[in-house]
Amino acid sequence: MNEKIFDIIAANPLSNDIFLDPDFVLHIREHDARDDERSYKPIDLKRYWLPASLVYSTHSKLVDNINYLAALLYALDYFAVTNRPSNSKCNRMCFMLTTIVKFMEYCWLNNYHDLKLLSQSFFVRLAKRLALNGWHEALDIDLRLTDFFCTTDEPDHLLFISTNANTSLSTSGFQLALATNISGREVNVYFNRVRQYQVMQGWRRDFRNNDATAEGMKYSLLRQTLESINLLYHAIDFFRTNLLPYENYVRLAKLLTDKPGTTEDINSYDAGILLEYSLDLQQNHSEKLLRLISFAARELQKNSNTASKLSRMQRIVRRLQPFSAPKDQLANLREIIIFLNTSMRNIANACFIIIAIFNARRKKEITHKKYGISMGSGILLDNKAGIYLQNFYIEKTIKGYVQFYIGAATKNAITTLERLQLVLFQLPFKKHKYSDFKDRDVTLFRLRYFSISGLLDTVSQFDFETSDPAMSGDFVLAAIQKPLRLTPHMFRRLYCKIFINRFEYFMLPTLSYQLQHEDISTTQIYISNPQSQVESAELSKLYDWNTKSQSEALIIHNDEIMMNMAEANREKFSEIVYRCISKQNSSGGYTKLIRAIYRKMFPSIEYSAPNEEKLKAIIDRLKHRGHSPQAFKHAQCLAGSNHVKSKSKCWQKSDNKLHKENASPKLCRGCIFSWTSEEHVKNLETELIRMIDEISDQTDFTIARKNQEYEIELLIETIEYHKQYLVNHYENS
Repeated sequence: MNEKIFDIIAANPLSNDIFLDPDFVLHIREHDARDDERSYKPIDLKRYWLPASLVYSTHSKLVDNINYLAALLYALDYFAVTNRPSNSKCNRMCFMLTTIVKFMEYCWLNNYHDLKLLSQSFFVRLAKRLALNGWHEALDIDLRLTDFFCTTDEPDHLLFISTNANTSLSTSGFQLALATNISGREVNVYFNRVRQYQVMQGWRRDFRNNDATAEGMKYSLLRQTLESINLLYHAIDFFRTNLLPYENYVRLAKLLTDKPGTTEDINSYDAGILLEYSLDLQQNHSEKLLRLISFAARELQKNSNTASKLSRMQRIVRRLQPFSAPKDQLANLREIIIFLNTSMRNIANACFIIIAIFNARRKKEITHKKYGISMGSGILLDNKAGIYLQNFYIEKTIKGYVQFYIGAATKNAITTLERLQLVLFQLPFKKHKYSDFKDRDVTLFRLRYFSISGLLDTVSQFDFETSDPAMSGDFVLAAIQKPLRLTPHMFRRLYCKIFINRFEYFMLPTLSYQLQHEDISTTQIYISNPQSQVESAELSKLYDWNTKSQSEALIIHNDEIMMNMAEANREKFSEIVYRCISKQNSSGGYTKLIRAIYRKMFPSIEYSAPNEEKLKAIIDRLKHRGHSPQAFKHAQCLAGSNHVKSKSKCWQKSDNKLHKENASPKLCRGCIFSWTSEEHVKNLETELIRMIDEISDQTDFTIARKNQEYEIELLIETIEYHKQYLVNHYENS
């Protein structure tokens, strides 16, 4: 093993997210770990191989090659530094590590021992091979396996032995045999070949074929793979690649693969039945189940004999007659324990479905052991009016908490889960109300199951998983009366379909905010996929909708949006041109350009008040020459002529360019080049006057008036913010 790496690390310290110990075990910080859990994930780098090649006749370890090892560590370090902590960061870094290791295996096989020598054609050729047949073809696994069979005579080699030898191969054994770094499902592709070889050698009688086959990477996997390889460009000097491997890796992945498929949807009928079943359990049966669980927690931990415990438990079950209690089947404590644990999971399943369907949240945003919904994470604003706020963690874009308004059904489901946690801690629960008790460390889907001696000390994490009958499969089967494989993402799509059918497309930005997407185009995918269109056709038969008229209306609506956008763009351009050719603005290169064209177009000009015909003529001329600005979804951007671009929020170090295509209120807020015009503030003030006049005609103490007053307060704050921003801008200009 090459000890030089520690001298390199001493001169170029790694970030706090990763560290390499003296035994060459890399530790990656697990940001989603709880305080009582392991904080770093250990990965033994000694297990990674560099195979024999035309240059080197024997296998070696990756840790023996200082160029590869340093490039790997500092590529991961770049990702760690440039990405915020999140619940998926550790897993993403592990995927990137294994991807880069396989890429280095590919380089080694092709006799590229120095990453600086790699060419663009080398990278493109690899991308095409990955799309065609994955790492299998790129690393010549079939040929290498054939070579191994020609040289081995060890029936007890680790390759031929595994704990589940009838269905899978040993990953470590396969890697040892071929000196390769593929693993898991990639290894199982060769299950039939290995077992067939054993049969031919007389080392086993027979085997059952599996159906695993080698296939090319789909869009998502190829995109992530190319993105991981790109990290090598950001390693420290001397070890990095000299060029960015895949500058347009997203476009290339789309070009080389089929159109990405969409996840399956649950149909509206089954979803309605499942939701009705869940609501019924939560509203009408959860109280009895909680009382039963609370009684069992106290009773089972007593030192009384088994017969006494059984008798008392049977009595409470008969008296409460809880949800789905089997009649005359709880004949012993074991059956009662199973029923109690099932009841806990039933509560968790019902509440999860309610929260997921009504709030369009991802699974981990609800159930994660650290970032999921926690005890007391909501805010009760007005119980009488039914106004509640709930904190949800957004795992993909924000990577932090966002408050959303929730309805009574969600509030009741969360309250039930909070009461269940109080029961598991053996605290009073009957008088508990929504968010009464606050403890950020107690997330609501961590359960303690029963044994004959009472509640276990160990905590188990609940996850909605219909492929596991004991977790969610039996619950869904009981609700819908048929086996159905569901994913929580289906509930997110269901929310979108219901939202669009109710509010139509003009509310798309609101839906995009609820989903916490970075752009509206991602949201449109959720509502325009073929499965949603098929369901609209089915609903049209039921409700006598005219799908042709609906389609035509949608086209007209989209055309109107484009016309309105064009009109807004024209008005904004008119405002800019007017400022340039009037006395309001007399400096800057763009102003000089417009004035030069203005002077050439007309024999007589006047800067104080140009007439509308001349204004329209110069606007048309500028638009035809390509000078019309694009409408951004943020405040007016002034960074175009800025020379010190690194101060802009959208500037990126990788190419030293501004990326206005990434503009958003979140990105641009606080940027020194983001500025709101005076005309916009005047429009807001006009709207404020209208709202104040309107509220004077409304009845006191109504919900509508209270909502209007709240909107007025927000508008006043917004106007003051923009005014102060304008003052600061003028003072600094």
